Order: sequence, then structure tokens, then C-alpha cells
Amino acid sequence: MVTRGMLAERFSKNVADLVESVTEQQKDLEWEKRKHEALEHIKTFSRDSLLVKSADIISNVSEIIEDYRKEGPNIFRRFNAPKEKVVRHYKETMETILSRWPEIPFAEDLNLLISALKTIE
Repeated sequence: MVTRGMLAERFSKNVADLVESVTEQQKDLEWEKRKHEALEHIKTFSRDSLLVKSADIISNVSEIIEDYRKEGPNIFRRFNAPKEKVVRHYKETMETILSRWPEIPFAEDLNLLISALKTIE
């Protein structure tokens, strides 16, 4: 596990702060509650945090879509929630990012992934 201290030492305090700003803080909560809190937290993000969160989401959703095309719905067993909730969470997260910053440099990527997720709902 990478710690905040490791990030600060290797990259900088600013990078560590930025990563911490987009990291879920209460990982012990049930999946739905944790994801709801994470979604609400996005509404307070700075633009730098929105960029980092977007890159993370783009990576995660791209992997989910690729794995789904190769392996089918069984890939959702790795989550602590059913497929419908996972897909809805990622769509809502991307939509929230876009509502906060419609001109974000990742807007096209986010919109494409929202459309792609609709094909596996």
C-alpha cells in the first residue's frame, strides 16, 4: 500500500495532498454509503482534483468495459455491489465531474465512457 508519506517523499507534498483529496476517506463504510459520500465529495473538488479523479475514473471504467467485453458479467464479482449499482455509480461520478466542469479537458473521454457503460447496463 502506498502511503501519503511515500507520495510526499517521492513526488511532493502537493502531489500527496492532491491524491489525498480524491481518495475515499471512510473505507470501512458499506459500499453504497461510501460511494454516495465519494460522489458528494466530488462536488467540492478543485479543478486539479477533478482532473486527477477523471483520470482515475477513465482508467477504471475503460478496464471494466474491456474486461466485460472479454469475460462478460462475471467481472462484477470483484465488486462489493451488483453490476447495476457499479455501473450507475461510475455514470453518476462522470456526470458529476462534467456538471462541475463542463469544459474539463477529459470531457470527450468521460462522455464516451458514459455512453459505453449504457451498453452494458
